[in-house]
Amino acid sequence: GSVDTVQQGMQQLFSKLTHPLLADLLINFSEDVEVYPRVLPDLYKGEPLMVSYKAAQPVDNLKVSGSLKNQYWQKGLSLRQGAQQSGLDVLWARRKIAQLAQSQRG
Repeated sequence: GSVDTVQQGMQQLFSKLTHPLLADLLINFSEDVEVYPRVLPDLYKGEPLMVSYKAAQPVDNLKVSGSLKNQYWQKGLSLRQGAQQSGLDVLWARRKIAQLAQSQRG
């Protein structure tokens, strides 16, 4: 694209990065789970929050909390309608490996 198009895209990106929708995110599960990533990134408008977890027992619900416009925010989510899908174990393993590699670097 043109320089103007690139510059406009970069300005939109920087504006987005300086204004996350939710910050300091935490997830609390109803059961003991191993979850990745362990430290959650800030959440921006239009982007999903994705985590992978492994649990010995089915997980019924979880609570997501964080800072929304500098105020405490919390939302409970039911996982009872979830279904097991193939390939999720591979996603979980890849995220665990990425977390371990990041821990070794820093």
